Amino acid sequence: AAGSSSSLSAIEGPFQLQEYLSILISRDPHDVERIVALPHESDLDPSQPGTSIKGKERSCSDASGSISMDEDNVVQSVDTDIWVYEQLRRVVLDLSTPWLTSLQEDCDKNAKPDTCSAMNAGDWMYLCASHGEEKQCCAIDYTIHTLDGTTSLLNSARHFPSRTYVPNTSLRHFGSMARRLSRIFVHAWCYHRDVFQACEAETSLYTRFFALLERYDLLATDNL
Repeated sequence: AAGSSSSLSAIEGPFQLQEYLSILISRDPHDVERIVALPHESDLDPSQPGTSIKGKERSCSDASGSISMDEDNVVQSVDTDIWVYEQLRRVVLDLSTPWLTSLQEDCDKNAKPDTCSAMNAGDWMYLCASHGEEKQCCAIDYTIHTLDGTTSLLNSARHFPSRTYVPNTSLRHFGSMARRLSRIFVHAWCYHRDVFQACEAETSLYTRFFALLERYDLLATDNL
């Protein structure tokens, strides 16, 4: 039943936002503005996790996702931090196929040692932080380690104990995750252009990722 509607109120269960996002992407992965935008108040069901009723006082729309209201017209909005969390989870998932699978065929440190024996992205070479201490990885290993590490962090009960709120102390991880994920896209663009263009034509994932960074100010996009 959920698959037949893109309304949050039509989806039941604790993973309402995750399922809603999945429906939007399945319906049209290229409509990135709709995908990354906070759901409209008419899509919301206050009985479901991830939504909240704002108090009976006037509030203007702002970066926190609150919506204008008055005492006679109380509406609810999706928490911006939870929405960004779900968006990052989905970016990691969508990077696995077809992006990672395609890069594994083309990003070969032996065939392309000048570009792929390390994580080169633009004018920079990045060390991998997945080894206890930073060390050099070939580009494809860096990509896999980044996806695995980001998945582990997003699933961490310590940093993200609930799907209904994000502790303030964990918000700093959004920027660091976005920064590492961005290097995968930049490496693919610089050294595997055909793979990048084919995957982007199918998924619009980089366009969605870029829009996510800009809309929620997760990372400066000057170098992307």
